[in-house]
Order: sequence, then C-alpha cells, then structure tokens
Amino acid sequence: MSSKTSDAPATRQAGASSKDGAGSSKASGGGGGGSSKTSGGGASRAARPAQSILDRLLRFVYQQLGSALNPWFKDRMLLFNDSEEHQLEWYDAFTEFKGLIESRLEDFVHDEEGYASIGDVFDDISRSVEGEAGKKQVTRLEKLLMAAAEYEAFCEMMKKKAARYRKKQAAAKEDEAEGAVVFFEQEG
Repeated sequence: MSSKTSDAPATRQAGASSKDGAGSSKASGGGGGGSSKTSGGGASRAARPAQSILDRLLRFVYQQLGSALNPWFKDRMLLFNDSEEHQLEWYDAFTEFKGLIESRLEDFVHDEEGYASIGDVFDDISRSVEGEAGKKQVTRLEKLLMAAAEYEAFCEMMKKKAARYRKKQAAAKEDEAEGAVVFFEQEG
C-alpha cells in the first residue's frame, strides 16, 4: 500500500504549504492517494443524491473564493493594477492560486465526499442531475472552476479586488482627513 502513489500529491504539495487553515483538516492516516475511494466513503457516497453533492461542491467553491482565501487574496491583490501590460508577478500569483484551488478541491472530494478524483464527482453529477435548475447549477460550477483556471479571468478578478481595496483605502483616508478638519474647526 505505501509503495502506491498517485498524481495528486504533487499538486497538493503546491497548496499544502500555502494552506491558511481554511481547507479541510481531516487526517486519514496519509494512505489513500488519489487512486481509490477513501475508506467508508464509497458506501455513503452511493446513498447521496448527485444534486446534494452538487450543492455541497458549489457551497465549497463559493466559500473558498469568497472568504477562506481572503488572507491569500489580501497578500497578493496589490500586485495588480489597471496596467494593460501583464507583470511576471501576476502569473506567479495565478499559478499559486490555481495550485491552491486544485489542492483544496481534491481534499474536499477525497476527505469530505469519498471520491477518488474531481473527475469522478463530475461524472456522477452529470449522469444524475436532472431538470433545468440542476443543469444551471452544473453550468455555474463549471464557469466558476474555469474562471479559477484561466489566467485572464484570474487577472480581472484580482484587478477588481485591488481596485475595491484601493477605493476603500482612499475613502478611509478622506474620512480621516475630514475628521481632522472638523476636529480643528471645533478646537478654534
């Protein structure tokens, strides 16, 4: 068992050192790899409807992009500006982000859902999801994951985050300056 390896650890190593505690922290004893179901996951997985797996996966992705990665975003967003010319640091941040997302997704599907790979999750979902609402959710998830995997979309997201942050900082400085003026007017 211990001589068996998978492709997953190489991807995980990139994100493992960058985890800020928001990813899955379940310990499974280090076995498993990516080539088989996690222990006990297969039985519970079979009983779960694909729609609920899709709901949980969407929630997880939104949580990762929305709040769990905020410290990572804050540390890197100011690298981005409105420049049309891309910077080397932007691509470095993108590759780090992509590795982090892949690692967390793999951890989620292995540890939380009992699947061998994210591909297995999508196979189950695409075979089982019915109706327009379910198909719209699958499309939304695919778009989210594609945006996380595309350099241009990542740069746009980071530029928007940086612009919002700079705008808030400017407003805070302006409020601070107005407060100082009011203070001095009251003193005089």
